Amino acid sequence: MLQQMLEKLGIGRSLSALAIAIGALGSWPLQAQISRKGVWDIHDAFILGSKPLQNNDDPALVVKSGTQQVFTGKSGKKVLGWDNGPKDGSVILWWSGGPGVGFAPGPSEDRFSASAINYRQVCIDTPGCGNVSEWVPNWRPEDSVEDAVTFLKLRGIKGPVIVSGWSWGSTMSLLFAQRHPELVKGVVVGGVWANTAAEVKRYIGPKGTKTLTPGTNQVFAPIFGKGNDPAGRLHRAIRDGKGGSDLVSAYGMSEGFQGLTDVDMREPFSASAWKKYEQYATPESNDMAKQFAFIESEMMWRGERGKWKLRLEFPRSLANTPLIVIQGRYDQICDPAIAIKAYDAWPGSNKLLILMNANHGGYLWVNEDSLKRAGAPHDPESLLRAQRAMRLHLGDPQTMNLAGIEFIARNQNH
Repeated sequence: MLQQMLEKLGIGRSLSALAIAIGALGSWPLQAQISRKGVWDIHDAFILGSKPLQNNDDPALVVKSGTQQVFTGKSGKKVLGWDNGPKDGSVILWWSGGPGVGFAPGPSEDRFSASAINYRQVCIDTPGCGNVSEWVPNWRPEDSVEDAVTFLKLRGIKGPVIVSGWSWGSTMSLLFAQRHPELVKGVVVGGVWANTAAEVKRYIGPKGTKTLTPGTNQVFAPIFGKGNDPAGRLHRAIRDGKGGSDLVSAYGMSEGFQGLTDVDMREPFSASAWKKYEQYATPESNDMAKQFAFIESEMMWRGERGKWKLRLEFPRSLANTPLIVIQGRYDQICDPAIAIKAYDAWPGSNKLLILMNANHGGYLWVNEDSLKRAGAPHDPESLLRAQRAMRLHLGDPQTMNLAGIEFIARNQNH
């Protein structure tokens, strides 16, 4: 849910250097069965092989986007699919977050797709995302699952694939597994979201986790008012242009503020007052912030009213299919209790629940200024070592997600 947004804020995670480290793992012994230690060991190897987090603009970290293909989805609308990486690599069906986040070309997405160095990474943009996939009013997530099946066939992919996603990506991954267990080799999800009314209230509601980020409730008070439907009021305001770009920006920024464990709490979150009205009744624009705010709030409004939620029920045929659930135990966006419920509901025992000392989007991490103020060495090498130490100690969500994929890919291919 947060990856592209964090990149915009300059705090996104570069996974390409981590993906490059996969090649160094070739001599590792295979784990006999799904293993927490095995996943953590891969996570740690990625961390130790990484470059400084600030080095986000290194040209060496950017890889070219793979094949794009536009096709007609179940709704009759255009859908854009992506197919990156070596054709003989393990196939990863990746679901983006939000909902409302597309996989359009850009620094964040290109760096993330560097995992395609060893994987064939396939994904589709859900309705209204990116600049091609057309918005479908009241779209059904189930239809997007079928669109993914169509895209796999179009790309000539017949065998089972590893399915993965974070936040709303976890929702779509689990829904895909429910509907097409025969196509699933393994599932790696993190920051699990089921879109229940209770989850929406916990995240969006003025008495939910927004109370833990100073100033956030005050910023949205003009929208929420005294009603019992904060998600509905928020979506209608975005839909009708109330607050214009200011509201859209505040929504995305507040989610980033809530989703980081170590955001500076000295000053409260703030945003401009809503003064102007802009009409954009659908997210059919190339403005990523508008797309994200419109589509995500629309789905949360549905959750608030009980119109759509992910049922945590899985076919018995998945009993031997490995599942790795990754969850920050301080997550203020996606309730950790939902991750535990998803883990418990998965049939069989071939599954792992990996908890980290993280929020939904991880950390800003120690920086040069903090080290300088503490009187500690703050040269580039010292900074890298401090960052590595924190990541090794606490766990990094995005790195752990890639480690889970790598673990399953290695074990399922032998």
